[in-house]
Amino acid sequence: MTRRSAEQAKKFHPAIDREAMFDDHGAAIRGVERTGAVTKASPADVATSGRHAGRPLCHTTGINGTFQYNGFCWDEGDDLTGSYEPKGGWHPQALTASHDAQPGGTVDGHHLYAGSWCNGMGGGKRNLLGRIFLVNSTGKQWSYRHVLLVMPTGDEPSGDFSPVDNVHADGTVWYGNKLFVAHGGELQVYDFQHLWKMRASDERTGIENGVSSARWHQRALPISSRVPPTAAAKCLALGANVAKGSQLIQYTCGKQDQNGEQLPR
Repeated sequence: MTRRSAEQAKKFHPAIDREAMFDDHGAAIRGVERTGAVTKASPADVATSGRHAGRPLCHTTGINGTFQYNGFCWDEGDDLTGSYEPKGGWHPQALTASHDAQPGGTVDGHHLYAGSWCNGMGGGKRNLLGRIFLVNSTGKQWSYRHVLLVMPTGDEPSGDFSPVDNVHADGTVWYGNKLFVAHGGELQVYDFQHLWKMRASDERTGIENGVSSARWHQRALPISSRVPPTAAAKCLALGANVAKGSQLIQYTCGKQDQNGEQLPR
């Protein structure tokens, strides 16, 4: 990389419209919070609340024993659930952590893990619901809780929410306060500044008579934005028609890179 191209790279910033991409459902989220039916919680509060206790590794990892690896198992109920079971269940998907979210590696002084699950049942019924987990880890002890992903509805004077459905949740990245969840044809954005504690734990999802519930989950996280692959944002890629590594191409996401602006690498 030449000095000039290095300077160009430092000045390059993807064209991100923070309001359009990260606050699409802001009015509805604020509307739910103004009802008083939910209270805010933090990821550390949720993870350390002790709803579930993890166990030391309980399955063969296939990893060479000379490597110093660590991990944990879910509690027995979560270990045995499955989205392919005739009665229905959950399937763990993606993993991210506080060392992705913050330069210091912790959030509120805790080593936290986060990731996603999708819900389904036998007979081809897949991707019915989505949820995330938040784990507090000391390296020897693990506590965690599940959080249902929900769709805020309404507006600021009158907010409500329903489950996020038809979601595979096959990728997650925790960055700052945001949790990015990949779902096939779109990127879903959630904001941990709006992590909700429910007043009840019933089968229903939403607010009735001032009482909130999230389908047996005591916590819920509302989606703040959805970014489709054709959004007017900028993506980066190596040039397709040139020698590998010779140039970096900026292009509108969802379009072929030949239509984008080419920047020397």
